[in-house]
Amino acid sequence: GGMWVGNVYRYNTAVTRVNTTVIHNTYVNNTYIVNNNTNRYSYNGTGGVTRGPDRSELAYNREQRIAPTAQQRTFAMDASRNRNQLASANNGRPERLFRENTNAQQNSSNGSMRTREMKQNNRTQQRMDHQAGETHAQMKGHAREQRREAKAERKAERRKDRRQ
Repeated sequence: GGMWVGNVYRYNTAVTRVNTTVIHNTYVNNTYIVNNNTNRYSYNGTGGVTRGPDRSELAYNREQRIAPTAQQRTFAMDASRNRNQLASANNGRPERLFRENTNAQQNSSNGSMRTREMKQNNRTQQRMDHQAGETHAQMKGHAREQRREAKAERKAERRKDRRQ
């Protein structure tokens, strides 16, 4: 919140919090605007506008649609049966896309190969997740270290200013 006055931007301290000991181009405007616009529109309801679909919408509704392929129906059915895809089961973090699991199962011919392949994929995914977690933790640690250094520098500047 603020406004331009000539070539200077002035901050409205009622809206924007600024350090007024450093920034002197400030003003206070406590004007509070109450919007009492109570117009509520209703379509096809009591007291509202009655509107049905127009010709183009009706034509679109009558268009022929293509049915899902057998593979799409199978995929949807398999995905709906997999309890690990439920957010309540995986806390919103599925191990990987369901499609990857079904592709691995379809591409391998015998069951033991399929199991080995899925276990290997799972180990690889866990390793990648672990490495990504380490990278994220390293980044957080680096940012924390930078904040500490900046804070120490500011503290040193204040001490220096007090001595002068």
